[in-house]
Amino acid sequence: MIRKILSLFVFILLFSVFAVSVFAQEKINQFKSEITINKAGTVDFVETIVYDFGSVSRHGIFRDIPFIKKNEDGKKYVLDFKDIRVTDGNSAAYIYTISKEGENLHLKIGDPDKTITGV
Repeated sequence: MIRKILSLFVFILLFSVFAVSVFAQEKINQFKSEITINKAGTVDFVETIVYDFGSVSRHGIFRDIPFIKKNEDGKKYVLDFKDIRVTDGNSAAYIYTISKEGENLHLKIGDPDKTITGV
């Protein structure tokens, strides 16, 4: 019985170390937001995300943006997004799709036919 428990413990420990080493390779190297509040009540924002996939092959990233906000009084505001563009550092367009999931705008950024590794 003790041998089975010890074997299970060793398996869980080894799996945890392996899982952490694989998933720890992916990371966000930089996340920067530039926000401009306009007199007309609109807001322009630009996000710069530098993502490192490490040695893991992925098709891209997901970006969720809440489109329903509550103020201090609990009143809900629905935000309207227009003119969404996703580009690389050279302003070349990335393939992306937009959907709504709950109270979030869900961006799926990347080419389903290509995988990416590294930055």
